[in-house]
Amino acid sequence: DFAFVGIKKGKNVLVIKDADNGKTIQTISVSKLDAFVNPVYHPNGKEIVVTGLMEGQPDLYSINLKTKKATQLTNDIYSENMASFSSDGSKLIFCYDKNSITEGRTEGKYTYDIAEIDYLAGNIRVFNFFHGADNLNPVFDHNDNFYFVSDRDGLRNMYKYDQTNGRVYQMT
Repeated sequence: DFAFVGIKKGKNVLVIKDADNGKTIQTISVSKLDAFVNPVYHPNGKEIVVTGLMEGQPDLYSINLKTKKATQLTNDIYSENMASFSSDGSKLIFCYDKNSITEGRTEGKYTYDIAEIDYLAGNIRVFNFFHGADNLNPVFDHNDNFYFVSDRDGLRNMYKYDQTNGRVYQMT
């Protein structure tokens, strides 16, 4: 199945299509959220995580596909977006602007670090590399390492974080 954000009567809806035939399987209105973006399936196939906006504050929310209810995963003054699940669904990696708020902006702009949340416990770990750069679009691979894009040297390049040794490798 394929999930994306659509608009119905001026409000965001989560649209789920059958990837093989293109038919709409489900359209979910999430009344709890003013808006949302970046849907990502949990590996269990029973929920989708989005970056939801409520009263101007972006946080991560899990939408249960059966009950159509949204559960808030993060609740702070920072922005969390572009989430991706580990292969077993125990970790969720995302972009996080906490360090821009707590440590100050770089050259006057807010930037994103990569962070990981333990999906069940809710503990957040911020990775300590390339602070001050925009580190975006993190995606886990099948070995639970992750790839991301960063402009750390002024150009956007792809990097790989190896979970086994804690090293970052430039891929492009």
